Amino acid sequence: MNGFIPGSGTTQFNANSGDTEVSGLEVELTALLMDDLELTASMSLMDGKYKKGSFIENQGTQAAPIWVDRSAETLPRLPEMTYSLGLTKHIELDVGHVSAHLDYSYIDDQAINVQTAAPGSSAAVLAAVEKANQLSTFEGYGLLSARLSLLTGDDENIEISLWGSNLTDEEYYTASFNLWTSIGFVTNYQGSPRTFGGSIQYNF
Repeated sequence: MNGFIPGSGTTQFNANSGDTEVSGLEVELTALLMDDLELTASMSLMDGKYKKGSFIENQGTQAAPIWVDRSAETLPRLPEMTYSLGLTKHIELDVGHVSAHLDYSYIDDQAINVQTAAPGSSAAVLAAVEKANQLSTFEGYGLLSARLSLLTGDDENIEISLWGSNLTDEEYYTASFNLWTSIGFVTNYQGSPRTFGGSIQYNF
């Protein structure tokens, strides 16, 4: 959780949340389309919630508590759907074994930080909480990556690879520091942009 302490500034701290119930379905598939072409696929469908009445927060003080039932909130970081598709092509050459791999992975919308206003809050507070929740709810995104590897040497113990990730240069966010309801400040952390690289590996 995020917070603001007068005289100390912004801070982050851990707090216990409620008991959760999560159910879902996961499917994985590997298929050999041809002798040298392999398809991999996976999908996950998830649904989760807090157990009713299990997430109660004091938004007041010890002397004057304001108990808020947050059990109706969306579970953070639980996308309803994720899936991935991959293709790997194997090619035998005089210099060694070439493997060309292409994959796409998708993550559905996620709520990162979720808040609930105390009962009887003003319209301004309710609007601020709603805005804070919107700012920390990230849209789904997909990443396309590729890798080209050559296994060579007497025992194919030398691997030379070129790779690229997020080839479409997708803009997406992975984390949020949300202080909108306290000081009107939110920082969302962007994921890695399009990236290329290479490596040489020798296996003993």
